[in-house]
Amino acid sequence: MSITYERLSKKPLTFQRLTGTSIKDFEAICGKVAPLWKQLQDSKKVDGRPPKLVGLRNQLLAMMMYYRTYVTYEFLGFLFGLDQSNLWRAINKLEPLVIKVIAIKKDRTLTSDELSTLIIDATEQAINRPTKGQRKYYSGKKK
Repeated sequence: MSITYERLSKKPLTFQRLTGTSIKDFEAICGKVAPLWKQLQDSKKVDGRPPKLVGLRNQLLAMMMYYRTYVTYEFLGFLFGLDQSNLWRAINKLEPLVIKVIAIKKDRTLTSDELSTLIIDATEQAINRPTKGQRKYYSGKKK
């Protein structure tokens, strides 16, 4: 049994944990992407094999799970019952369409509090090495 939108949408909490969005938000994204996806499907030639990951919702679900979890295509392909190359192709075709529809605000300004937090986090910190049994931690290269 593989993951499909139909099966996963029956469990809203699991859906949100795996994709990072609610079903309502997912449907809104799907509604925005649908015209572009349909246009892409209509412009394709009929030659060749049909995609194994059928439907916009399933492809969008796979893409959102990939970005949410950053697991390998191999693992995600196993969950969806596909080969990793099929999953990669599906995500690669859908990604530019989603980018056109969903804009992420890129605010690169920092407040003074955020800046001081970054400076504090970036400082060097001493590493405590064991005094006994140090041999396995000592390389001997730097005398």
